Amino acid sequence: MSENSFFKISAFFISLSITICEGASAQTLTPHSNIIDLQANGICDSNGYCQPGIEGLSRPKGIIFNYKNVLNYSINSEFNDKQYSEEITRDRVSQFKIRLPVLLKPSFKFLMGFEYSGQKYKFKDNLRTDNDFFVLLNRKPLQTLALKFYTIKAFKPNKYLAARVGFRLSGDYANKLENPLLDYLRASATVLYGFKLSRDLTWGAGLSFSYTFGRRILLPILSYEKRFNDYLSIELALPYKIELRYGINPSNILLFVNRVSGDRYNIYMPTISSENLYLESSSFISKIRFEKEIYDFLWGGIDIGYRRNVEFGISTENNFQRRNNPLFTNRLTDGLILNTSIFLVPPKKFKQK
Repeated sequence: MSENSFFKISAFFISLSITICEGASAQTLTPHSNIIDLQANGICDSNGYCQPGIEGLSRPKGIIFNYKNVLNYSINSEFNDKQYSEEITRDRVSQFKIRLPVLLKPSFKFLMGFEYSGQKYKFKDNLRTDNDFFVLLNRKPLQTLALKFYTIKAFKPNKYLAARVGFRLSGDYANKLENPLLDYLRASATVLYGFKLSRDLTWGAGLSFSYTFGRRILLPILSYEKRFNDYLSIELALPYKIELRYGINPSNILLFVNRVSGDRYNIYMPTISSENLYLESSSFISKIRFEKEIYDFLWGGIDIGYRRNVEFGISTENNFQRRNNPLFTNRLTDGLILNTSIFLVPPKKFKQK
């Protein structure tokens, strides 16, 4: 499929989704609907502007510290018609995220975020191989520094436009950049046109440009968020995430999550190629997460899950569609994930205002 055809199909999907949303919205908001009724239903505020999101769910996370470990698994590689296999005893990811409001108005919100992530692989003791990629992974972490911007524009009475734009440096840099800075630079963007149909239901459609599947790709996205009762709710961000929430009580939350996680890293291996090399990493993750309030604005979380690798190859291309086979392929066996986190949320007194 050509890129032009892909864009046309994506545009058709978005148009169809928005038409369906408009139809559902028109059926929900009759000509007799007024601001008082819509406000009572949790659709808009006293000024008539849409209130995106669902009431009664988790408070937004402002600062997050994550520590993840994927337990023992194997990596199998093929390069120049030669087979390699090694055991990875530790795959550790340390992550810090912060997202803070910059401008908050009834019809417009603007937030900024910063992220750091470092992933360190540890091979079995006494690694002896002529596979330079294995040596690289064992020696240098894969790191990401990201700056993100979030905006939400609310319209009257039940529509909103949400956008997220991010810029990051992703690669195997440690104390210095082996390649020019721009080689590590990645950009991503998501735009979503949404509809609030009731205090318990919102959905929308849009486009997402990212490296979540290991290579840069533009995909149509469908968002759906529904609260069934005081305990159970669901959030879909297709094709990236499905999340089912069960609120045991206001201080304890159980989540069942299926999602795709990935990125593209610029790596420096002059012994293999003088061209830019890209590690295309993508995995499917299924996990159970438990979150607990420690003290008002301080929460903790623990995850246990399963990681199935989708992509972990080395490529010299940076296109929407790969025209050639990867320079060499790597296959990771499935692994068990353990994750712990501490995060800060807005104090309850802010939520009550």
